[in-house]
Amino acid sequence: MAYFWFYQREYSMKKRFYIPLLISFSLLQFVSGLFYPVSLSNPDWYPLTSYLQNEKIILPFSSDYRFLEDGWGYLESARNFPEELGKRFTVNRPLYPFFIFLASLPFSFFGSPSPGLIFSLAIAINLVLLCLASILFYSLLKNLFSSRVALLSSFLFIFSPFVHTLLVQPLAEILMAFLAVIFACFIYDYFKKPSLLKLITYSLIVGILLLGKVFFAFSLFVVFLALYFRRYKEGAIFTIVHLIPLALWYLLVTRIWQIPYQTAEVGHWGMGVWILEILSSPRLETAKAFLRSVPYFLTALFYGFFIIPVVFSFFGLQRFPFRSRKIIYFCSIVSVFILGFVANVYAYRHAFLVFPVIYPAAVLGMERAGAFFGKDKKWLRSLFLAVIIGVLVFASNINFSKIFGFNYYGLVHWTQWPLPGFLENIFKSLNGY
Repeated sequence: MAYFWFYQREYSMKKRFYIPLLISFSLLQFVSGLFYPVSLSNPDWYPLTSYLQNEKIILPFSSDYRFLEDGWGYLESARNFPEELGKRFTVNRPLYPFFIFLASLPFSFFGSPSPGLIFSLAIAINLVLLCLASILFYSLLKNLFSSRVALLSSFLFIFSPFVHTLLVQPLAEILMAFLAVIFACFIYDYFKKPSLLKLITYSLIVGILLLGKVFFAFSLFVVFLALYFRRYKEGAIFTIVHLIPLALWYLLVTRIWQIPYQTAEVGHWGMGVWILEILSSPRLETAKAFLRSVPYFLTALFYGFFIIPVVFSFFGLQRFPFRSRKIIYFCSIVSVFILGFVANVYAYRHAFLVFPVIYPAAVLGMERAGAFFGKDKKWLRSLFLAVIIGVLVFASNINFSKIFGFNYYGLVHWTQWPLPGFLENIFKSLNGY
């Protein structure tokens, strides 16, 4: 009885310990982002003073800090919600500016929210979302694997190039990372004990969070799982229910507020439209378009994680403690691949959203690689793991854009890029050249 009491108390202490630890990691990353921001000096990146003008804020940003043009749209949409939505791309991404708008309401009693207040609230919301995402991510992985894998995976997530770049940017990307974790938690909980109430509730919540950014890779993932496990009815229910929030938002915007509803992805990238042209082309041209997308998607995937976690995840996949591990792993990657294909663009930050499967697989892969040193050299295995993670964290948390000229927020418009040479030669031979 005494042993049982001690075990429960020890578990409770561990449970209380990891929450402040993860919050501390998140705060450390936040400070790192303030003093060592990732930014470029080009027309798409604005100095903070251009938005704040002469206003001062408490946050001690580095003089190198720049924020992206899209951030301006989110901030102004929040400051003048909902009137500003009709002038911005945020009309189909309203959730993030809506959160900022809600957070600004207590301050509205003292006057109209200033640009500095709106900007500070946006960054604060990002920090809160990161803390929640890291805690939920740890809890999920602890149930699936172990506290060691959960802690190391959460550590890699918090100090990833994605978080370091975008945590201090007034963008919806951290909200999308939060959605990725929530989505993974819902999948785990539903498969553990499925019910109609869970299916409808989780589908609605996912649909609401997709209003932050319509990233339908999550939807494709559910459809793939429904087809593979032959759970067609559940897949159909999810597909219909998770679209309800988007449909209601569309009606609210167009019917009640009389705001034009524009989809920037279609206007700028030709999302979905370009496929009709490709399918009407000769077969070899169509095949060339599909093959061209693969190396550029892999480029986005590797760059999104800075290569190392993706490589080690292939070695760690076999240690996933469930039979459908390959389906979960590859369906998540293929879902992002198909979405980027339809959208006619691959983005490093979008490819990163498969991190709920990449990071735990990478940690397991690192441990598997460390096992080659032998069981009697535990210190060497630990040193190997520490060096790999240390190198990755260091590379991810410097201003790599300034040092290497690498724009993490960049896009790969792969249909406009040339086909790799070896593939071009194959198609030339097929055409008789």
